[in-house]
Amino acid sequence: MDNRLKGQDVEIQVVKNGEIVSVITAVKSLELSSLSEVTEEMYVGEIAPRFDSFDKGFRGKIEVVNSDVASFNALSGLDTRSRTRLPGSRVNVKSTFSYPHGSRFILLLLDCSFEEVPLSFGGRSEYGSTTLSFKCTRSRALTR
Repeated sequence: MDNRLKGQDVEIQVVKNGEIVSVITAVKSLELSSLSEVTEEMYVGEIAPRFDSFDKGFRGKIEVVNSDVASFNALSGLDTRSRTRLPGSRVNVKSTFSYPHGSRFILLLLDCSFEEVPLSFGGRSEYGSTTLSFKCTRSRALTR
């Protein structure tokens, strides 16, 4: 049996005051990177430098297909969050990685900040999509 992963079951949840108000599930692609900063210091009498690293959260890119009005409402929720700075509004990115043998790994990226929300139509016969770039500082991993 092949135990490699396929990308699926990714969704974006817009949360206000602890309740999920909209969810985007038509995700075409997801790219995640953990961010860290590495410092280097040299000390007299030592032959090699010392390194230290600092966690700086995650950076990601998500491509969403605009499949219905709900996805547009969720995208406008991202914009509203950055403009109004309302307390209690946050955006989480949830990704579920399902292994062929039945176990699952769920990664929650909490309180994400999005840089821009573009809308793109590549041509007359192509579906509209939005590519979202985001950063967040906290994550939570769950296994089932």
